[in-house]
Amino acid sequence: MTLPALSPRALRTRWSLLRLARHGVESAELVARADGVVHGRGMTASVVEVMGLRFGSPLLLAAGFDRHGVLLENASRLGLGAVETGSLRTSSACPSPRVRVAAARRHVAAGGGRMGVCLHGLSLLVPRLEGRGDTRRGGCALERLQALFAACHATADYVVLNPGRSGATPAQCVELLAALAEVRDRLARPIRLALVAKLPAPWLAAAGGVRWAHQLIDAGADGLLLSAEGDSMPAALRIARVAAEVGERTALISVGGIGSVREAAARLAAGADLVQVHRALIAAPRRALSLSLGIAGLGVRRGRWQGACTGSCAQG
Repeated sequence: MTLPALSPRALRTRWSLLRLARHGVESAELVARADGVVHGRGMTASVVEVMGLRFGSPLLLAAGFDRHGVLLENASRLGLGAVETGSLRTSSACPSPRVRVAAARRHVAAGGGRMGVCLHGLSLLVPRLEGRGDTRRGGCALERLQALFAACHATADYVVLNPGRSGATPAQCVELLAALAEVRDRLARPIRLALVAKLPAPWLAAAGGVRWAHQLIDAGADGLLLSAEGDSMPAALRIARVAAEVGERTALISVGGIGSVREAAARLAAGADLVQVHRALIAAPRRALSLSLGIAGLGVRRGRWQGACTGSCAQG
């Protein structure tokens, strides 16, 4: 069987992933030699507690960069509060990185507060549905999605419902999320599995678009992933408007176009609890590491951001 050729971007992503993984291992070796103290980094991560979870930093790695959780074990040493694996389709087997996650958990336990908590989630791509008005008309698509969700929960701390390019409508995503919430509430877990819904920029930009945020929250979402890709409004302004609408009961995560510590700081100041990066890490390893560690060191508390970003920085 001939394997499909990787695109230039996929090759760059894989190369960047391997280099970051190596940096994480090297940092771990430094810690082992220094009795648990990393010298020369100058970085103290800011812990964020949202959705009933404790993130070791406000920086999350978006799905698609590290599909199989290669960076999980040394995530905190790379400044990552979470590694989001996937994305998964309802037709694919669930490649939950159980071995890697188990190793990461052992490192967390051994390192205590020094490592914080390495979290990861699994993005679920909404299937193309035959019936646009009712998700249940999509044959057994909803049942497959629920089954995949249940299979993932053993290794996931949170799960992202991502419409992607499926053509699903906001109303369908609300119904799908409600169905997943029903499954989630029946799961036997020591810690409640968090549900995050991704809101593409066009949905929020549409007239009255923020109502979908409210409906997703009412359906069971613990967090909203706000995409800035393709949005004509500055990301910080969009976040501030959504934050003012939903209040503090729901975690806000910003993704898309974050290529600097300054931009991440602006979004946290505007009201995001967490930020996700992906493309910005497809760069020279040292620049990628500097970016991740810089964002991890930002003090954050939504709407009451604790940091040095003021004035022009807050404006992005």
